[in-house]
Amino acid sequence: MKQGFHVIEDEELKSNGLRRCQKISVIQLFRKIRRRKLKDYEDYCVEGLETLVSEVEDGETLSLKLNDLLDQKVPYLVKTANTFQLEINTDKASIQNWDKPSIVPKNKDTRYSLFDIFNHIEMEEDNPNWYHSQLNINS
Repeated sequence: MKQGFHVIEDEELKSNGLRRCQKISVIQLFRKIRRRKLKDYEDYCVEGLETLVSEVEDGETLSLKLNDLLDQKVPYLVKTANTFQLEINTDKASIQNWDKPSIVPKNKDTRYSLFDIFNHIEMEEDNPNWYHSQLNINS
Protein backbone atom coordinates (compact mmCIF):
# COMPACT_ATOMS: atom_id res chain seq x y z
CA MET A 1 0.00 0.00 0.00
CA LYS A 2 1.33 3.44 -0.92
CA GLN A 3 2.28 5.97 1.73
CA GLY A 4 -0.52 8.40 2.39
CA PHE A 5 -4.21 8.25 3.23
CA HIS A 6 -6.32 5.33 2.06
CA VAL A 7 -10.07 5.58 2.55
CA ILE A 8 -11.42 2.08 2.11
CA GLU A 9 -14.63 0.24 2.92
CA ASP A 10 -14.21 -2.53 5.49
CA GLU A 11 -15.46 -5.14 3.01
CA GLU A 12 -12.39 -4.45 0.83
CA LEU A 13 -9.96 -4.97 3.70
CA LYS A 14 -9.99 -8.75 3.49
CA SER A 15 -8.26 -8.78 0.12
CA ASN A 16 -6.71 -5.30 -0.18
CA GLY A 17 -6.11 -3.77 3.25
CA LEU A 18 -3.05 -3.69 5.44
CA ARG A 19 -2.36 -6.90 7.26
CA ARG A 20 -0.66 -5.43 10.32
CA CYS A 21 -1.16 -1.94 11.58
CA GLN A 22 -1.70 0.06 14.72
CA LYS A 23 -5.43 0.51 15.40
CA ILE A 24 -6.36 4.10 16.23
CA SER A 25 -9.54 6.19 16.26
CA VAL A 26 -9.93 9.09 13.85
CA ILE A 27 -9.99 11.50 16.82
CA GLN A 28 -6.69 10.06 18.12
CA LEU A 29 -5.21 10.33 14.63
CA PHE A 30 -5.95 14.02 14.20
CA ARG A 31 -4.88 14.75 17.77
CA LYS A 32 -1.54 12.99 17.16
CA ILE A 33 -1.08 14.85 13.87
CA ARG A 34 -1.79 18.21 15.56
CA ARG A 35 0.62 17.43 18.41
CA ARG A 36 3.25 15.81 16.14
CA LYS A 37 3.15 12.57 18.12
CA LEU A 38 3.12 9.99 15.30
CA LYS A 39 5.89 7.44 14.97
CA ASP A 40 7.86 7.36 11.72
CA TYR A 41 7.29 4.69 9.06
CA GLU A 42 4.20 3.25 10.78
CA ASP A 43 0.98 1.86 9.36
CA TYR A 44 -2.16 3.12 11.09
CA CYS A 45 -5.65 1.58 10.78
CA VAL A 46 -8.03 4.44 11.51
CA GLU A 47 -11.61 3.80 12.56
CA GLY A 48 -14.56 6.14 12.92
CA LEU A 49 -14.30 8.69 10.08
CA GLU A 50 -17.82 7.84 8.90
CA THR A 51 -19.18 8.33 12.43
CA LEU A 52 -17.30 11.59 12.97
CA VAL A 53 -18.50 13.30 9.80
CA SER A 54 -22.07 12.10 10.16
CA GLU A 55 -22.55 12.95 13.84
CA VAL A 56 -21.34 16.56 13.88
CA GLU A 57 -23.83 19.35 13.23
CA ASP A 58 -21.82 20.93 10.42
CA GLY A 59 -19.92 18.31 8.43
CA GLU A 60 -18.70 20.83 5.87
CA THR A 61 -17.01 22.98 8.52
CA LEU A 62 -15.46 19.89 10.10
CA SER A 63 -14.13 18.77 6.72
CA LEU A 64 -12.56 22.18 6.11
CA LYS A 65 -10.94 22.16 9.57
CA LEU A 66 -9.50 18.69 8.97
CA ASN A 67 -8.19 19.81 5.58
CA ASP A 68 -6.61 22.88 7.18
CA LEU A 69 -4.93 20.75 9.85
CA LEU A 70 -3.53 18.34 7.26
CA ASP A 71 -2.38 21.26 5.11
CA GLN A 72 -0.54 22.87 8.07
CA LYS A 73 1.20 19.59 8.93
CA VAL A 74 2.28 18.58 5.40
CA PRO A 75 6.05 18.83 6.08
CA TYR A 76 5.67 16.79 9.26
CA LEU A 77 3.45 14.17 7.60
CA VAL A 78 5.78 13.78 4.62
CA LYS A 79 8.73 13.35 7.00
CA THR A 80 7.00 10.59 8.99
CA ALA A 81 6.27 8.64 5.78
CA ASN A 82 3.31 6.85 7.33
CA THR A 83 0.39 4.99 5.79
CA PHE A 84 -3.09 5.72 7.11
CA GLN A 85 -5.87 3.30 6.28
CA LEU A 86 -9.17 5.02 7.12
CA GLU A 87 -11.65 2.18 7.38
CA ILE A 88 -15.27 2.95 6.54
CA ASN A 89 -17.69 0.72 8.44
CA THR A 90 -20.22 -0.35 5.79
CA ASP A 91 -22.85 -0.99 8.48
CA LYS A 92 -22.85 2.79 9.04
CA ALA A 93 -21.85 4.34 5.68
CA SER A 94 -20.50 3.71 2.22
CA ILE A 95 -18.19 5.43 -0.22
CA GLN A 96 -20.02 6.65 -3.29
CA ASN A 97 -18.64 8.36 -6.36
CA TRP A 98 -21.02 10.44 -8.43
CA ASP A 99 -19.36 13.76 -9.13
CA LYS A 100 -16.82 13.38 -6.29
CA PRO A 101 -16.02 10.50 -3.94
CA SER A 102 -18.00 10.96 -0.75
CA ILE A 103 -18.88 9.22 2.50
CA VAL A 104 -22.63 8.62 2.56
CA PRO A 105 -24.05 7.62 5.96
CA LYS A 106 -26.88 5.09 5.92
CA ASN A 107 -29.00 7.13 8.36
CA LYS A 108 -28.82 10.48 6.50
CA ASP A 109 -29.36 11.93 3.04
CA THR A 110 -26.18 14.00 3.31
CA ARG A 111 -22.93 13.30 1.47
CA TYR A 112 -19.50 14.23 2.87
CA SER A 113 -16.95 14.92 0.16
CA LEU A 114 -13.54 13.31 0.55
CA PHE A 115 -12.17 16.19 -1.57
CA ASP A 116 -13.08 18.64 1.20
CA ILE A 117 -10.85 16.74 3.63
CA PHE A 118 -7.98 15.54 1.42
CA ASN A 119 -8.05 18.15 -1.38
CA HIS A 120 -7.07 15.53 -3.97
CA ILE A 121 -8.08 11.91 -3.80
CA GLU A 122 -8.23 9.31 -6.54
CA MET A 123 -9.64 5.84 -7.01
CA GLU A 124 -7.20 3.05 -6.28
CA GLU A 125 -6.88 0.43 -9.04
CA ASP A 126 -10.36 1.18 -10.46
CA ASN A 127 -11.94 0.19 -7.15
CA PRO A 128 -14.92 2.43 -6.23
CA ASN A 129 -14.66 1.32 -2.59
CA TRP A 130 -11.04 2.45 -2.12
CA TYR A 131 -9.48 5.91 -2.57
CA HIS A 132 -5.96 7.25 -2.00
CA SER A 133 -4.48 10.65 -1.24
CA GLN A 134 -0.81 11.50 -0.87
CA LEU A 135 0.60 12.70 2.44
CA ASN A 136 1.09 16.05 0.74
CA ILE A 137 -2.58 16.79 0.22
CA ASN A 138 -1.81 19.85 -1.93
CA SER A 139 0.33 18.08 -4.52
